[in-house]
Amino acid sequence: GKPEVFAQKLAAMHQCTSSSGKFGWKMNNTIGATFQPNVETDTWSEFWDKYRLGHMLTLAKREGATFPNGMEDALREKVKLILNTHECVPSLVHGDL
Repeated sequence: GKPEVFAQKLAAMHQCTSSSGKFGWKMNNTIGATFQPNVETDTWSEFWDKYRLGHMLTLAKREGATFPNGMEDALREKVKLILNTHECVPSLVHGDL
């Protein structure tokens, strides 16, 4: 297909906003073969921290990854600080394109 059509359809999908006003989705899914939880939360930073970054860090540790003392908490706090400055509306996105 044409890249322009893809871009228009992707932009239209992002215009679909959450009826509950929350971030997350009504069902869990996968990203590739990896389980991805989609619990509804009140803020973008909370959703990203718990159900994207936090989930991936948990999976990494399960596979043997280690992080220097305090590094994981520092990373998560820094990401939350950055995301808290961004005002966004919960909308439909597709992260596995």
